[in-house]
Amino acid sequence: MLWSACGFETTGGVRCWGRLAAGHVVTVVVSGRESGASSPTFSDFSTGVPVGMRLSGSVSCHGVNGHTGVPLESLPQGSYTLDGSTCGGASLSGPTSGNYTLVYQGSTFTVQAGYPPPPGGTSPGSGKSPANPPGAPVELTAAPGAASIDLTWTPGPTGSAATTGYVVVRGTTPGSLQPIGDTSTTSFADTSVTVGTTYYYEVVAVSPDGSSPPSSPVSATIGTGSGGVIVSTPDGRGYWIVAATGYVWNFGDAGYYGTVSTLTLNEPIVGMAATPTGRGYWLVGEDGGIFAFGNAQFYGSTGALNLNAPIVGISSTPTGHGYWLVATDGGMFSFGDAQFYGSMGGQPLNQPIIAMASTATGDGYWLVATDGGMFSFGDARFYGSMGGQPLNQPILGMAATPTGHGYWLVAEDGGIFSFGNAGFFGSAGSLKLNAPIVGMARTPTGRGYWLVGGDGGIFTYGDAGFYGSAA
Repeated sequence: MLWSACGFETTGGVRCWGRLAAGHVVTVVVSGRESGASSPTFSDFSTGVPVGMRLSGSVSCHGVNGHTGVPLESLPQGSYTLDGSTCGGASLSGPTSGNYTLVYQGSTFTVQAGYPPPPGGTSPGSGKSPANPPGAPVELTAAPGAASIDLTWTPGPTGSAATTGYVVVRGTTPGSLQPIGDTSTTSFADTSVTVGTTYYYEVVAVSPDGSSPPSSPVSATIGTGSGGVIVSTPDGRGYWIVAATGYVWNFGDAGYYGTVSTLTLNEPIVGMAATPTGRGYWLVGEDGGIFAFGNAQFYGSTGALNLNAPIVGISSTPTGHGYWLVATDGGMFSFGDAQFYGSMGGQPLNQPIIAMASTATGDGYWLVATDGGMFSFGDARFYGSMGGQPLNQPILGMAATPTGHGYWLVAEDGGIFSFGNAGFFGSAGSLKLNAPIVGMARTPTGRGYWLVGGDGGIFTYGDAGFYGSAA
């Protein structure tokens, strides 16, 4: 629903209210009588007010400071003179708590977004107070990941009606933000981001009685050091990190064999697997596209298929002559000498599959969901799970022990959960992280492991050595 209403106040001013849905623009037109009358003289003033109470559009007379069609949202906070030949020399004041004020000969016009008319449908000029919108969200944070910037916030004060959702606004310069999405929760993942670009964010709460002022702004940047996946070399004296852009970093004795960061990818890179010799590796995209480097051979992909769900992981066979791909719905795709031992495709899942690991023999594999639920196939045995247990953050990765008689799960906050003969060597669960954990790899001995953060930071435990980071 989209509407606006204006009425004269007893003080001689005019107040306009607008209620709008996400993406709509309210146009407020204020008109007055000639100079000397009890109400302000004003010819024709129009502005748009999008969700977030940011003035947009342009002045409908000659413009601001003599410039026609200047977008009001591009102006810094302050006072501006409307062209006097039509607008009578009025001035535009900057925003205060989402309100914009037009002053003419000492009388004030206030344009407010998100306020419905007073109860009972009477005009704003009746003197009754409008309903109260919610307060601005607080504690907004922005954490850069491998291919997204994750926003979280805390609700502000409740207005006269319950908050029904939030609108996220973003821009590449402070003060010039536009809506990019909405959510009913207190978190939002911005995936339409570019490496190296700084983004500025605010969040607006929405209720049936209108929109809140914007939250305090925050900013975040995905740098070229943003990590996504970590893979160990066969001797454990090095590792690779790959970002969603396909950029590959090599540390220790890990060789560099190529990258796809210079290519235009259909989908981001979500997984990596090394050959048994460590002289090559595969990268896999979210669409199942495979990129082989070094002595890694191409055995097929799902890049040309219409998938039911995106690919989230890859695991190679012990021979290096094949690999498996796993999708978020538990669907399994086998290539080369990789055999199919079963899948969760078409089966009901409480949460999506996020990672996989194969057994030491290559005759089975495990799948893990974000709630820690474990699914074993072939000769992969079930040693326990976190399914049904309370988690502070979702599970996002796993690694199997060298014997295949146990495995580790890692959560986004760096919490480690060990099962079977997998030893616990420490975790980042109690640390204040600069970015969420996005991957793990175990050492060849199984007596240690590495964790990698979304900013490319490396955390070592047990006999895992530190050879560098992409942070």
